[in-house]
Amino acid sequence: MKYKKIIGTQGSWTVKVTWEDGTEQELPTAHLRFLNWERGEYHRDGHDLSSMQGHPGKYAPYCAALQQTRKVVITRDDWHGESCTRTGYIDVWDIEDLRLEDSQLSFTLTERHRKVNPGWAV
Repeated sequence: MKYKKIIGTQGSWTVKVTWEDGTEQELPTAHLRFLNWERGEYHRDGHDLSSMQGHPGKYAPYCAALQQTRKVVITRDDWHGESCTRTGYIDVWDIEDLRLEDSQLSFTLTERHRKVNPGWAV
């Protein structure tokens, strides 16, 4: 299914996705910075993961959303040291091979859900 729009707020780890049938779904986001496009693999460990785990009020619901929805919205971001400013959304993907461990967070992108009208000609 394609989506119509994505709405999020700076600092939130989830966004609201409106699907082409009008339903809405709250989905977790993932930074493009930690994605290997060639393999379609997202991976965080070490310091990158511990910085997420340092926000237990966000991290636990984020992990639960990954497990429940098996979907993720990949974000574009401008990085300034360890902080970033979200600049946009790339698309929505289904995920598999989710690994949520104390030392790593990883998953593989599978089906891509493209925007209904991306605003540009193919």
